[in-house]
Amino acid sequence: MLQKFLLMASFIILTSCNALMGGSSGGERTSNTSSGSSSASSKGNSHWPDNRLPLTITYSDDFSNSDHSYFSSMLGKWETATNGGKDFFTSTTTGPNVERQNLEDYYDGEMGIYRLTDWPSSLSSDALAVTQYFGVTRIDSSGRSYIELEHADIFINEENWNFSTNGSNGTYDLPSIILHETGHLLGLDHSSSNTVMGPTISAGTIQRSLTATDEYNIQNNYGLTGSSSFSSMAISGTMDAQLLGTELAHPNEGSEDTGSYDGKLVRGFILLSASGECQHYLL
Repeated sequence: MLQKFLLMASFIILTSCNALMGGSSGGERTSNTSSGSSSASSKGNSHWPDNRLPLTITYSDDFSNSDHSYFSSMLGKWETATNGGKDFFTSTTTGPNVERQNLEDYYDGEMGIYRLTDWPSSLSSDALAVTQYFGVTRIDSSGRSYIELEHADIFINEENWNFSTNGSNGTYDLPSIILHETGHLLGLDHSSSNTVMGPTISAGTIQRSLTATDEYNIQNNYGLTGSSSFSSMAISGTMDAQLLGTELAHPNEGSEDTGSYDGKLVRGFILLSASGECQHYLL
């Protein structure tokens, strides 16, 4: 039997990255970073377990075949950055576009990149794209807490913003945004400016290649650098937890490995905003 899970909702809007905490539950203004050291086998604070890799990602068929080719290229850059250490995305497929107002319904066992023309009312219309993730809280052998990712989707806000792959005037570069959002899907937080995982993006900006910082951070997040001081998305800043009193259906319920999911189920969002501010706040 599944226990009732603790659902944690964290919204991180890409901006100048001041740690502004707020929302209906209130929140403290806190630091946006954390650091620490660990053994060579340690990993980042939010990552996919080895037994879940490689991931299968579904591309919405509302995107063109050309878009799909760009997506695969962007996903492959994260694999290349590990120098053969990780195979993140061996399998991709194409499927129907899925648009849902209830975002919890995307926790369906199929991870996708979706084109939303009816943007969910619960999300800011200022968002260019959103990565939603689900994971399970864990504690490693050194007593350090982290989140073991188990589901994620990327949503592109085509109701409110224009995207292109050719740098058209006033549009946002879709491959650049997919590269950035895929970093979040793999557990990375925002990094310094002038990197793919930097806190801002502007219309017309094309950034389709990882920097040395991006490469180091993905290696570090998966224990490939000999240390793990990178602050990843689910732990940076103060997170608030809310008991919703509902039981979420686990995609693996009834399978042999269901028992391994013995932690608290958490849910979070990272919003790539067009406004240029970085506000960390809680609902």
